[in-house]
Amino acid sequence: AGLPDITQVIPLAQALNVSIDALFGFNTDSYDVKLAEEVTRKANSLRDSGESSQGSYNAVEYLDQQCEENIFNYGIMTSYVQAVGHMSRFVNPKNSYYTGLLKDDSKLWNQIVRNAENRAMQVIRYSGSKKLSDECHFALAWLCWHTQRWEKGRQHVEALPSIGSNMIRESLLPYY
Repeated sequence: AGLPDITQVIPLAQALNVSIDALFGFNTDSYDVKLAEEVTRKANSLRDSGESSQGSYNAVEYLDQQCEENIFNYGIMTSYVQAVGHMSRFVNPKNSYYTGLLKDDSKLWNQIVRNAENRAMQVIRYSGSKKLSDECHFALAWLCWHTQRWEKGRQHVEALPSIGSNMIRESLLPYY
């Protein structure tokens, strides 16, 4: 009477969009990493196709959908944060890359930024991955730079390592 219904394992794994191994806590890293790599490749393809600002927006939309479908995949969340950081240069009118992207929909842009910040904080707090955390801090530093939130950006820069990865603080400090 108190035993789990084994027939519900597959539907539960499908509902959570995880493998059965991940559901039982086995070998989740390789599944998550492979999925994140595949999603990131597709997002990069979208970003690089056609006009750069629209491609950037298409990548963000795709990654947002993937984040919703894969709510525990920190690699996909990190790719989303990085894509929003990349897209931010097309949104700020004071940036030389400005294209007028979302100029008539600041509410949508603000929502995208909030989503990026929230997902980055999830990665930083819960992923247990220094690499993913550094990538989120780096992307958020650029996002803050392009949205002119200097103090918040400096906090992300200061969270980065000085040496040891390509997401180093020295590459951003001159901007702050």
